[in-house]
Amino acid sequence: FEGLEVDGELAACGGLVLRRSRPAAGLGIAATAAVLGAAWTGSIHISVSLVCGEAIYNAVLYSSRRTSAVLTVLSGALIVLTALGSLATAGTRQAVLALLALSLLLIPVVWAREVRHHREATAAAEERAEQARRMAELDRAAAVGAERARMARDLHDVVAGQLSAIAIQTEAAPTLPDADPATLRRLLEAARTGRVAALAEM
Repeated sequence: FEGLEVDGELAACGGLVLRRSRPAAGLGIAATAAVLGAAWTGSIHISVSLVCGEAIYNAVLYSSRRTSAVLTVLSGALIVLTALGSLATAGTRQAVLALLALSLLLIPVVWAREVRHHREATAAAEERAEQARRMAELDRAAAVGAERARMARDLHDVVAGQLSAIAIQTEAAPTLPDADPATLRRLLEAARTGRVAALAEM
């Protein structure tokens, strides 16, 4: 039986090759090797148990959310059904031993569920932070655009009024009949003042 145990261990370890790419299939291979080995030799070697625990951990952690939930439920159902079967066929002592032995399956399941929950919470927090950053960037861009539009309106209103006044004053100066030099000087001085003010605004 020693050669069969080694073959069972190798077959179970083969499931770990798929622990990231296809974790559920890897668990299936490891579990099949463990069941066949137990049926052939009458016991499960500790190394196969460890491999199965690793396969369960990877399957619960890396599978889809639905598959992870199904595996969690199946693990609990397997423990309960095995304990009830042992109680019905072999008595209380065997049922308690089977329950204690299979409860070790809960350790990798609970551990994987906790790690998965932590990773999902971290990813969700990072996503919320990224969304908040994008919203802040959009708000900043909108505020900059609104400020530019306000400045453009103010500049247009002020400068347009000053240029209109300059145009009126400079067109009026040559058309004044018999204007005295002081009046012309006042008109040209006002046009110059308006021009300087318009340039300062711009």
